[in-house]
Amino acid sequence: MGIWPNGCFEGRHVLVTGGTSGIGAGISAAFLAEGAIVTATGVSPDEVNAAAARTPSLRTHVLDVRNAAEIGSLIGS
Repeated sequence: MGIWPNGCFEGRHVLVTGGTSGIGAGISAAFLAEGAIVTATGVSPDEVNAAAARTPSLRTHVLDVRNAAEIGSLIGS
């Protein structure tokens, strides 16, 4: 049993900044377990690639939230 009502995230898109490592990776995993379509971002390409390899259902993107152009790239993809 999850922490949210059954099915409340099923098929919904969730963006987790910093979601490729540490607490963020745990948050990403929790949303995936609830059926969400999760995009996790991270600053380090190596961390992002490792997260994608660990969790094939996780969508990943290299992103520095301080960079407006990178945010625009993510939103446009």
